[in-house]
Amino acid sequence: MLKAQKKRNAKVIFAPLSDRDRREKLFSSAENVLNHRAFHLLRVFSANENVGVKISRDTASMTVDLVCAIAGMLRSRGSVPFICDTSIRHFEPKANAVEHMNSMASHFESKDLESFPLVMLDGMNGEHEISRQDCHEMKPNVYLSGELPFVKGMVLVSQLHSDPLCGMSGALFGLGNGLASKRGKIGQYAMSIPGVNIEKCHTCRKCLRACPTNAIRMGDNHVEIDSGRCINCGQCVEVAKFGGVTYKWDATPDHFQERMISHAASTIDVVGKRIVYVSRVSSVEDDECIGLLFSRDPVAIDAAGLKMACESGVLTEDNTRIAESMLSLAEEAGIGTSSHELETVAY
Repeated sequence: MLKAQKKRNAKVIFAPLSDRDRREKLFSSAENVLNHRAFHLLRVFSANENVGVKISRDTASMTVDLVCAIAGMLRSRGSVPFICDTSIRHFEPKANAVEHMNSMASHFESKDLESFPLVMLDGMNGEHEISRQDCHEMKPNVYLSGELPFVKGMVLVSQLHSDPLCGMSGALFGLGNGLASKRGKIGQYAMSIPGVNIEKCHTCRKCLRACPTNAIRMGDNHVEIDSGRCINCGQCVEVAKFGGVTYKWDATPDHFQERMISHAASTIDVVGKRIVYVSRVSSVEDDECIGLLFSRDPVAIDAAGLKMACESGVLTEDNTRIAESMLSLAEEAGIGTSSHELETVAY
């Protein structure tokens, strides 16, 4: 009779910050953990390899500076680092790469932008993508940022906070949503194709010209969308005036998580497992950074972050339940394990 295999524990390192010199402590702790030979984090990247440092767009300026510090560590080890991000699903100025990068740059307190370029992995308008048939037995196709196949490794920096659809955004959210193309994000947040707001459609015909599949035609007094032809790219929403064509961001947690985890699994298939995850842990009172989590396993680092968030009161019971569902789905997809060993270090 075969013995049952013992479940593997993933390594998660926590560097707490408890003094007044948080910014200086933040950088020194990150440098010590990431370069510690026993943890084998940045050592996975080889010399002359281009390594992206992915930043979450809702992070504080301190975290943006941390991203630059990590890029500097990579350069000192011989890698070729760059700071990267993707477009958002909403059709706002930040959906344009130039405006989005300018917005990101405004948060940088140092001149590191001169040394570390910002790269939009999904192109100028979020349309540069690769389409993959999901290989983890989940139904929908995935749409990832088009530059991902050329990224040799990545450090993914995230901010832990509550989210109504995944319970808690963190490493898995950054992996599955943050690295998806605009169409990939739209498919996660919307359960249907765009709809025509009849009262606001002024038949300007811009959406007809923008549609790449000729899925839009003129009706009697407004445009009509052929659901059989629509590929859910969102181009009509982007150009439509007066809100004539809009999305209903009506995703349920089940819908969002299924597609987000599917994207996360495919991202790992494309980039490989040479990804290091860093999560910023904050207090619930003033969003002050209280420490950093580090791991090579996105499920483990989110499981550790979930436990801390629950203990500090950052998450509600509903958020916790939804986040636990997300972790289970990620484990089923083979992304990682929630079983982890947390090692607290002090520098």
